[in-house]
Amino acid sequence: KHLLNIRKNAKGNLIDFLKNILLDPGMISYLNNDENSIGNINENLGREFLELFTLGEGNYSENDVKNLSKILAGHSINPIVLDYEFLQLAASSKSWIVLGKKIKTLDEFIDLVLNNPKFSELIIQKFYKEYVSLEEPSETSMDFLKYNFHKSNFEIASLLRSILELPEFWSNQNRLSLVKSPVDIFIGTARTLESTGEARDKVLKFPLFMSLVGQDLIDPPNVAGWSGGL
Repeated sequence: KHLLNIRKNAKGNLIDFLKNILLDPGMISYLNNDENSIGNINENLGREFLELFTLGEGNYSENDVKNLSKILAGHSINPIVLDYEFLQLAASSKSWIVLGKKIKTLDEFIDLVLNNPKFSELIIQKFYKEYVSLEEPSETSMDFLKYNFHKSNFEIASLLRSILELPEFWSNQNRLSLVKSPVDIFIGTARTLESTGEARDKVLKFPLFMSLVGQDLIDPPNVAGWSGGL
């Protein structure tokens, strides 16, 4: 379900993606929000949502993490069917101050994040390092990408299109400067060679081969995932 959620949203709208990921049983489980109740706060999902998914480190306070985690309390998983379930008894009925404003619901928080001047910079930097260069984008490029991304109401396909329109994308200086991850190398090569999976023992060993070169699939070293680049 987690992988289907990612595939469904990866080329859709970032706002919808963020809303869906907060209700994703896989994410709730991995970041322990099924253990988050107003009487026993777990900050994992709230912290990573601010640090890795939306604003980036340094653009929020510890108090923002604590209060967002209180708003996230009760957003859990049904242990029988393993689907998302809201537990009223574990939730807070109060409003909490996050990013300088008193809010009560997740929708209010998403709206708050969208209006933050730092929002979108994090994902733009990720796209830039994935498709253009390991260097930071110039101020001109960042402004161009932010403008188009906001104008499209945060359509991920629009961001990719804008990335491809950058002069840096076509620059000889950046040609052959990126380093593929093991999953890109192995799966990409199999697809390029139009492998059908007939050599079963080899295909089934792909995860083993990837782990030997530093990428143990579905078991990242930490919540930030695997180190990229050089």
